[in-house]
Order: sequence, then structure tokens, then C-alpha cells
Amino acid sequence: YIVKDFKCGGYHSVILTIEGLIYTFGHGFHGQLGIGKIKNIFRPKLVSSLKNKIIMRVAVGWSHTLVLSESNYL
Repeated sequence: YIVKDFKCGGYHSVILTIEGLIYTFGHGFHGQLGIGKIKNIFRPKLVSSLKNKIIMRVAVGWSHTLVLSESNYL
């Protein structure tokens, strides 16, 4: 994948590709990875619940992740 944006939170990271896909990895104890499981992931994993949406922007905090879709859904 080709990276459009990369953000780092407290203990997790988020990759936004030019295709609008989101990959997350790191500590996921607060659900901030968006993969539906509260666990740690140490390699970038596609957030499958967002794969049919085109994500335009990403913001992260200490223990949360926000994404904005092309349709202006947060």
C-alpha cells in the first residue's frame, strides 16, 4: 500500500493509504484499533469494517482514533 498519512497515538498507530483504507497496530486495550477485539496487534492490520468506505482524514489521541469518510461521516 502507498501511505497518504500516518498518525501516532499514545501506544498505537494508524496508517491511511491513498486508496482511503485504514490500517492500525499497537496496543488496543481501549478498542482504539477498530478491529473489534481488545488486544494488541504488532503488524499493520486492515480495519475491515471501514474497507467499503473511503477515508479522507485521520486523528488520534492517547487512547482513541477518529476517521472522517468521504461522505463526511465521523
